Order: sequence, then structure tokens, then C-alpha cells
Amino acid sequence: MPIDKYLEKLEGVRNSTKVKTNPYEVNGDEIQKYIILEGKSHGSYSYPDLLVSIERSHIGVNWFNAHKALHEESSTMLTLRQYVDFLYLLQSGKAFYGNGMRIDYGKLIEIAYNILGIDKLWRSEWLDAFFNFEKVDNSLHINYNHMFIHGQLQAQNSEKLEDYLDRDERPGINLDEWLTKATVQGLPPKGIDKGNLYYWTPTIYNNSVAMFYTGPRGPNLSCDAVPSDSELLPGIRAAKIKP
Repeated sequence: MPIDKYLEKLEGVRNSTKVKTNPYEVNGDEIQKYIILEGKSHGSYSYPDLLVSIERSHIGVNWFNAHKALHEESSTMLTLRQYVDFLYLLQSGKAFYGNGMRIDYGKLIEIAYNILGIDKLWRSEWLDAFFNFEKVDNSLHINYNHMFIHGQLQAQNSEKLEDYLDRDERPGINLDEWLTKATVQGLPPKGIDKGNLYYWTPTIYNNSVAMFYTGPRGPNLSCDAVPSDSELLPGIRAAKIKP
């Protein structure tokens, strides 16, 4: 979907306090390929218990096609706020497979390393956050919780960005502090400590989306990624509502 057509759909989007999706089920042995992410509330936004895929899928598709692929599988893309909660869960050392069995600590470390660890191979994944500049209030907005409605990708939440770090840090910001003190929209807060997580802020100059990627330099939170690009071979960490 071209960006201009997507932007047309943002007009009239109403804020939503809950994720508006159906409780899609995961069949049989597939349940152990997911981690339970307990539902949480952040400000006026809340989401239910989710099943989050351990592995990325659909490697090499752009942001729009990633949403389409997930829709066809009755899945959704993690919002930026959900992704923060997911990383925090992995760092906590206590998490459970979709069937309720506790995940071995060593396995959790392995999953976390595949996302955060420094490696010569690039690993990246799209996040459900689209940023655009609104002339009406002269500010940047975040659009998330996307769904296909009548065949069109539409954000169910559209809000002005609040209290976030509005400059790049290369490097970096403190990963642990981001995970514990992220804004209700999932971005790093103002005044966050320095660290090794590269951060690329959304800008007023172009519409962008969120991506998390890791490579030889370490982890990066990019909020200025181009939605039509797939150069870093991004994947998707599919999520479903836990039955």
C-alpha cells in the first residue's frame, strides 16, 4: 500500500483503549512456539494476554506486506509498547510457553540474544508503529494497533507523541532504562541515561515506522525506518490473542 493511500485512512481514526482483534487460536504442538505475554495497561491503552512467536517469520517483506501476511494468518504485529513489554519479559528470566510450561532460563537467554546480541549477521523485525507529522497541531503522531478493515490497513489508535526522546543517540541509550521507563507509547523517555542501544527518533521530515534490529554494532531502535524498504531483510514476530 502506498504511503499516501495509507495516510488517507488515518483521517478520522478514533483512539481506542483496547486491542480490537479476535481471539485466534493456536493449534496443537504450535503452542510451544509461542510465549505468553500477559496483558497490560499503559495510560488509556491496554491489551489482553497475547501469544508471541519465539521466531521471526516472513523475512524480507516490507512493513505494509508484513501486515498483510499477518492478517492472512489471523495474527498481528507487536506494537512498540508491546515489544518493550516482551523484551522486559525475556530479561526478567521468568516466562512461559503458550501451553503454560515454564521456559528454561537458558532458552530465554538464547531468545534474548537472538534479538539483542552483537553478531556479524543482521537481524531485524518490524513493529506496529507508524509516525507522521500533523499540521493541525504541528506535532508528530504515532499510529498503531493496525487492522485490515474492508480490505484497507487502518490504525485503531492515533495519538500525539508525548514525553519522548526527540533526538538521535548513536550510541546510545540505556536498554534497561528504556524497558523499565518507556513512555506509554513505548518510546524512550526524555532524560534517559546513556548506553549502548542506538536510537533513531521519528522526524517531521518523512513518514516512518518502527523497526528493531541488531548487527555488528549492537542493537538499534529505529523509529525512522522506511515502510516500503526491506533492505535489512526484516521479519515479523507474530502475535495472537491468548484464548
